[in-house]
Amino acid sequence: MSLEVRAGEAARSLWRIAIVGLVTIPAMSFAQFEGDSRLDAVVSVRSNAGTIKSVLESLSKTTGVELRVDASIENDLAILVCKERKASSVLSKIAEHFDWSWKKEDKAYLLYPSDEQKKKEQAELRKQILEPYQKLRESSKKYLKVLEATNLEEARRERDRLETILGSSGDDALLRRILELDRLTQPAQSVFHDVCSRLSEAHFEALERDGRIILSTHPKPGQFAYPGDRRLLDAELKQLVGAITEQLELARQSGKTPPGAFAAFEGAQITGARVLVIRTDDHSGGEIETSWKLLPESNGMPLPPVAETGLSTSRLGEYDPPSNPAGLELDEFEDVSLAREWVEPFLRISDEGDRYLTSADPDYWVPGSQWKEPLEPLGELLTEMFSRCDMDLILDAYDVLYRTTQELEREPRTIKMLLQFVHARMPIQVHHADGWWSVRASRRAFERYRTVERRVLIESVTREARDRGWSLDHKIWLASSLNDYQMFLWFRGDLSFGTEVYALRMLGEMGPTGRGTVLAGGSLPYIALTPKGMAHFRRVLMSRDFIPYGFLTTEAEMASGEYARNEWYGSVIRGFDWEDITDVHPSGIPGDAFVSIQGFQYPGAALRRKSSAKQQRVVYVQSYALAALRTAESAGDAGPDLEFAATASADLVINCRASEQFARGAIVRTSVRSSEFGAYDQLPESFRRTIESQAEKYRAMMRGGGGGNRERASNTLAWAPLRSSD
Repeated sequence: MSLEVRAGEAARSLWRIAIVGLVTIPAMSFAQFEGDSRLDAVVSVRSNAGTIKSVLESLSKTTGVELRVDASIENDLAILVCKERKASSVLSKIAEHFDWSWKKEDKAYLLYPSDEQKKKEQAELRKQILEPYQKLRESSKKYLKVLEATNLEEARRERDRLETILGSSGDDALLRRILELDRLTQPAQSVFHDVCSRLSEAHFEALERDGRIILSTHPKPGQFAYPGDRRLLDAELKQLVGAITEQLELARQSGKTPPGAFAAFEGAQITGARVLVIRTDDHSGGEIETSWKLLPESNGMPLPPVAETGLSTSRLGEYDPPSNPAGLELDEFEDVSLAREWVEPFLRISDEGDRYLTSADPDYWVPGSQWKEPLEPLGELLTEMFSRCDMDLILDAYDVLYRTTQELEREPRTIKMLLQFVHARMPIQVHHADGWWSVRASRRAFERYRTVERRVLIESVTREARDRGWSLDHKIWLASSLNDYQMFLWFRGDLSFGTEVYALRMLGEMGPTGRGTVLAGGSLPYIALTPKGMAHFRRVLMSRDFIPYGFLTTEAEMASGEYARNEWYGSVIRGFDWEDITDVHPSGIPGDAFVSIQGFQYPGAALRRKSSAKQQRVVYVQSYALAALRTAESAGDAGPDLEFAATASADLVINCRASEQFARGAIVRTSVRSSEFGAYDQLPESFRRTIESQAEKYRAMMRGGGGGNRERASNTLAWAPLRSSD
């Protein structure tokens, strides 16, 4: 960021005067700074994406006025460029743009959010978080009208006819029409949309908080009363359960064993139903995706799902009016051209010929090197272009801009194109007043809520470099420092969002003593957890996670997985995906519930590829993919830009047991520590033999010459308690 004091007010260019004249501007009041001649100093400011604290510190040095900032907003980012304005004007614009206030403290000034402004932002945040749910509800109301106007029998006949034609034509338009008819005639569609259209704000808040809700005709504690039309539900249940009864009868007549889910209905008395709604892990904030299951109930207990679907704010297609992202009027910028030589330094061309903005990704930042603001170069591009066009700009800068702006798609030739590019990633509002172009995020409260403080990003990268990977302590600290939206935006590639995050937060709430107990192989009673820890424990129990068989790859791992499942979930396996903690323990989590941990340890490898002098990418290869190393080495990819190292990988399975009959688990992938990187032939000889054996089996399997899926290289699986230092 650069800030210069000018001797006086320079003349504006003639075309800029014309632009300013397009809008009539009321005079801005600088009453809070009246009488302080120090702030009459004329300044020029440029902040590519600096913190509010850094902007005010620079202004303090220039004007000699102490400018303080409340700790709650000091890390907010601002893209700001202006030339030869009074300091008081700049300070007033910052407060106005961000909806904050100034107050005088002796000879200093403090920038702060007032109580009224905080309440306003919280109300906006709630509204913006719930807005996608409300859109989903409105979409279902519209879709119900489509269903009401559809003759289902005719739709089924048309679908069958089109399927016959499709078999010989392969027409994409026919396929789309068939899929549309499938959706219209799908059992329980009317039930799901009827229920969705009746959901209240209380339902939305619970779905946002817990990630799922249960809507039951006979609700238990923790469940909601079924809000839909019972006549519609009963008609669908009669049809669906009738089809299941028919399948059971066919199985009896043929002497075959019915599928397990069907067998659960044998002799069951259907006394009600429930709809299970699960929010998927889409935390973009722009839309909501949900999965819905219809489960008949037998005397208060759920039976297997008889119908399921997914609903989202975008799924309804042509039945939803096309979204108009904005009301963004930029006609004034149509003729504000950008010279190509201005833009060119900010662009790079990929191997595929696509243009993109160079980035300063914190994942590649090396501790000790000069830190670059993560929004650079977008902030630098904006400030440079507005500065060259002699236009003053203030823009609230949020992580969503940085995370989605690497591909520019086409060179911006005008200011209008540049702002359209920003708007496509983060909807904005543009306001012109007093010669300033004020650009605000349309969902400012929400975008601010999920922006990660720079100190957290810097410390996270520093820890990763220091620990040579993601240590358990690092993950716990990160999950506890950030909210769900921040986790999704920045770290979705390094932390599988969901149950793992809640388990990490629960470990963080245990404190060093409790965490040490469970990591050493002991258990911690549920009642010993903090209130926050109990809430995270409940979130794990509400999940659908078990021992992930797809993750177990060797004979030893499979055997140990069976042992773990029997040990943790009881010899009589329970825990179907429709079983819920509110059914097994309707009065709440019992006092004898506890947390315990088991650990997988196994060898792996790491590949390090240097993509430039300043950037490198390390890929960790787990035991089931060791053949990739041998393939890379034999293909000649090894060389000065590709190095290998042996690693020791470890995974924790965190078990939250509510009782002998009900438990859930979460996988936490802890640090992957590698030995020194070097050439392939520098790996330990025994490890190279394992890799080569694995590669040969893989090649044999690809040739069809044997080597089945369960023939894996012999890896050592150690069942042992892990310490935080492991």
